[in-house]
Amino acid sequence: MKIKLTDSQKFDAFFHIINIVISICAIIFSLDAKNDVNTYKIMVQELNTTVTNLNSQIFNIKGDMNQEWNSTYIYEYEKSVISLLNEAEVFYDSKRYEEVLKVYSDERLRDNVIVLNNLGYMYANGYYVEQDFKVAERYYNEAIESGSIDAYNNKLSMYLKYCLDDIPNVITEGYDLGSKEAAAFVSEFSDSENENVKILYDFCNLFTREEQMSYIDKMYYWDEAGIVSTNKPLSSEKLIRYEVLSDSDIVNEEHNSAGFVFMYREYNLRCANIAILGEHFIKMIEE
Repeated sequence: MKIKLTDSQKFDAFFHIINIVISICAIIFSLDAKNDVNTYKIMVQELNTTVTNLNSQIFNIKGDMNQEWNSTYIYEYEKSVISLLNEAEVFYDSKRYEEVLKVYSDERLRDNVIVLNNLGYMYANGYYVEQDFKVAERYYNEAIESGSIDAYNNKLSMYLKYCLDDIPNVITEGYDLGSKEAAAFVSEFSDSENENVKILYDFCNLFTREEQMSYIDKMYYWDEAGIVSTNKPLSSEKLIRYEVLSDSDIVNEEHNSAGFVFMYREYNLRCANIAILGEHFIKMIEE
């Protein structure tokens, strides 16, 4: 990016350069006419003064140029960052997740708190990338260190939604960070009439670990997802449960006619009221 000198700055620089040239010529002519050492010293001093003045002028010009360049650079840099974030949002809204990641790989967005949160969100939910809770948490933590409460709320949502280990400590982190959403969420499962923050405080500081885990159990319920028919046996997992159906439980004769050997009623583990935490992909302008 080029910065143009003003006419005044150009004139000042040109004027001092001419003075130096004249002074040098004067010294040369004087030395030809006479070899007066004192006169020579005086003229050298005058020349040094002229050079000093010129350097001062050049320094001031450079200072003005640097200030103008820095202001312009910062403006252009911030403008480009905003443009990149907006571009990523457009790709996200159209479910072009690969393009989102390409935009986020730009060096200018490396430490951007919005990007850190959204990368955590994408890894937590497996959008284009393989679902990886450790990678998601790393991004969330970096955003949290930059002061993002949204990133913490997303992190807590991830722990609760997928029933990850160490939920009590993550909830306690919310108390330390002052998350109003965490306080509101935890208070939903209490019979106490205390304020949300007090209920969260009690959970984090007064409950034993056994009491905390018992309290967390109240946050979950099994949601019936329907009947599953398969030719191979299914095993229940942490977030999903299968109940074998007897003949009398079968309500749809099509399952029998299809020749399926195993039939189950499926249930998914859900966390109640998790919407309070507002897990989301952060945008420049929230809808």
